[in-house]
Amino acid sequence: MGCRTSNGIKLGVSKYSKVTMGCRTSNGIKLGVSKYSKVTMGCRTSNGIKLAKSPWMEEPLMASSQVCLNIAKLPWMEEPLMASNEVYLIIANLRWMEEPLMASSLLRLNIANLPWMEEPLMASN
Repeated sequence: MGCRTSNGIKLGVSKYSKVTMGCRTSNGIKLGVSKYSKVTMGCRTSNGIKLAKSPWMEEPLMASSQVCLNIAKLPWMEEPLMASNEVYLIIANLRWMEEPLMASSLLRLNIANLPWMEEPLMASN
């Protein structure tokens, strides 16, 4: 299963997630919300991208105007985060991860230290 963004990028959906809702950012990127997620808060970045705050997060993820994120569903996640981009960069496997995160080559990512993280993720390309 999956869906396509306005720029034609296909977003994968894991067999554990059944996307029932979603929102579209100001630049047309559709963010999926799984039936397992109870989104209680969100934030809007300076470029208008709205990122949901999930129950397991103490604060929402923030991303730059060029970022499109594709993070696989990991065991500690209640839902997969989904977005799109043309090129992907693999962020190295960290101790608490069973698989690497995937993010865009245009990425400027700064994820604050969350309770399930031993260290914050920081990347820039």
